[in-house]
Amino acid sequence: MLLDLRTVQQLDLAAVVADGNYAKEPIVETVTGHGLPFISRLPRNANLNDLYTGEHPRRRGRKKKFDGKVDFSDLQRFDLVSARPTERVWTQVVWSVQWAREVRAVVIQQIGKKGQVTGYAVLFSTAVTMPAHEVMALYRSRFEIELIFRDAKQFLGGQDVQLRSQQGIEAHWNVVLLTLNLCRLEALRAAGGGQDLVFSLEDMKRRAYNALLAQVILSNLDLSARFEE
Repeated sequence: MLLDLRTVQQLDLAAVVADGNYAKEPIVETVTGHGLPFISRLPRNANLNDLYTGEHPRRRGRKKKFDGKVDFSDLQRFDLVSARPTERVWTQVVWSVQWAREVRAVVIQQIGKKGQVTGYAVLFSTAVTMPAHEVMALYRSRFEIELIFRDAKQFLGGQDVQLRSQQGIEAHWNVVLLTLNLCRLEALRAAGGGQDLVFSLEDMKRRAYNALLAQVILSNLDLSARFEE
């Protein structure tokens, strides 16, 4: 599938972003083998090593490559990217033992009211030259995609299909996603455009149902609506 995407000239892929469940060796090797960076989330017990950057002693044998295991509770070897009252971001190029390659790790710490670290998340990118803020922006863009699948399944019957053929299932999902896109377009027009759109398909379905119910009541009582509502 990734190879097919690379052949589509209209697509300009910056990276492949996936949930932490897909951060497996076969997927990472497949994506990077097609020349695409892979961005995902690491578990807190990820097996990472610090890269040795000091002077190499004059002795026989291979030069020292690693300098201990990464400890996320002690980020002295990481570079501070940004610090806000509620969040601190650290980054460093480290060695992934699982994939036997260098990756850029980005640690996002949540800061409490008293300045203590209340939690953290670890992101990574196989493109070690990618800036930390770009890794964060690309990974957080997944959130909108997850909302699309949630709305399609919960409110538009994405899984309520009794078709077995691939063509029929694809047609069903095309109709579901088309309906979702039209609803988002209507909400965007109602809000006057802008990037701060708060979209809720559940609210739109409720308003549409209420409008339909009001029309049924008025038509059965042979009345006309006196108010726009």
